[in-house]
Amino acid sequence: MLAFFSMLVLAQEPGTWKITEATMRTAIAAAFVAEYLALLSMVAFAISVEKNLSGLAQTLVSDFTKIVGVVIAFYFGASAFVDGRRLSAAREADDTVGTSVARPGASTV
Repeated sequence: MLAFFSMLVLAQEPGTWKITEATMRTAIAAAFVAEYLALLSMVAFAISVEKNLSGLAQTLVSDFTKIVGVVIAFYFGASAFVDGRRLSAAREADDTVGTSVARPGASTV
């Protein structure tokens, strides 16, 4: 929870505090990555001390690796989708502005 709220604060624009979908996506993905790095560092030190990793620890690392992979994939996929929709909307807005210009020979009254 601390990692999530810390990443949420860090994802904000300087001088503003507004929670948007983009900042939530960033905070969730960054919190998962931070927790994953913490887990990997703990496992790395546990291996150096015990010389063997328990079955539970292996399963935890394996499953958490998959979860982090899915979270990161959804983060980039959702970001790409949102950017694509924004660009598409901007193009549609440009097209509608371009069609509202008076055509040659048309009455402007």
